[in-house]
Amino acid sequence: FIFNKKYDINKHNEIFYFDNSNEDTWKNINLDDKNINEIIISCQNIVPKKSVINETIEEQYKNNHYKKDFDKLKKILFKLYPEQKDKFLSFCSGYSIHWFMMFIFKKEIFFKYCEWIFPILFELHDSISTEGYSEYQKRAIAFMAERLTGFFLQELLKNSTCKELPVAFFKNADPYLKPSFK
Repeated sequence: FIFNKKYDINKHNEIFYFDNSNEDTWKNINLDDKNINEIIISCQNIVPKKSVINETIEEQYKNNHYKKDFDKLKKILFKLYPEQKDKFLSFCSGYSIHWFMMFIFKKEIFFKYCEWIFPILFELHDSISTEGYSEYQKRAIAFMAERLTGFFLQELLKNSTCKELPVAFFKNADPYLKPSFK
């Protein structure tokens, strides 16, 4: 997340690209305890700024991934949470989404999110075969989790105080961001 308010001025720009992750960049986006705590204290939850796309959420998925996987996602969601069918269909026909599966939640919201999303993802994992998919498309569960998270965030925004922040994308994260495992 970018915690510097100067990046929040342009309401149509939700992602900012940086060549490198280094101390200067981190200072520029106010990625420090003081600025982060200021924002966290002032709101219940932090989510990425909403992106507007030129096709519906469902069209975007099906045009870039496997249609059959998204159809399974809907079937599983409607089976596990039939009361959410109309809201999810409305979300899927919309043109805006919170990408990235990024958030800072209050503890109770985080647990609610986990209790909701993981049964869907576990069942999806058991019902989708990625055999024959490219390495990129083998991330099908992650791509669908991103849409589910976008749906969850949309519903959350209706009922709680959230701060939407732009996102920093580092083209080269070394040497400051390193994987925790191989």
